[in-house]
Amino acid sequence: KQWYQRRVAITAGGVQRFYTNSNFVKDLKLPIKVSLKREGVLDTVLSIDTLKKSSNFFLLSFCKVKNREKLQSFVGARLYLSSKDLPKLKSEEYYVDDLIGFQAVGEDAQKISWYLKEVRNYPANDVFVFSDNTKVFLIPFVSKHIGKINMLDKTIEIINWKEWLEI
Repeated sequence: KQWYQRRVAITAGGVQRFYTNSNFVKDLKLPIKVSLKREGVLDTVLSIDTLKKSSNFFLLSFCKVKNREKLQSFVGARLYLSSKDLPKLKSEEYYVDDLIGFQAVGEDAQKISWYLKEVRNYPANDVFVFSDNTKVFLIPFVSKHIGKINMLDKTIEIINWKEWLEI
């Protein structure tokens, strides 16, 4: 399954941790409006007019913003695309933000009282943060630990989930 991250972050004029492939970028209809937020507060609304892949990151430029000082002021802000502007995905693809709130299940489809609260991005792999409202479980998003994701039932299979109770 292919998945994509909806949120991206602006740092020093570049896009940081933009989970995608070339098809995703190719399918975006430019120019595209984006919201820049700091600490959840709307900073400004801009339009991206170009988006190009470099070696391991994306370069972008904003319509009508060519001043280096103005661009520097965006450092540290989070950049959000509207869901309506995102490319349509195939049936086996999903945006990771759509998984927030999904319930954990064991390999036998037994429901567990854990719900996905957030997804943390790390260089090696992402980590799913589940909670049962008393404990938090950080589970790497790798096939050894995360099994089938069922978009219809809104469940995420945790492989050997009882082992996480011992940590």
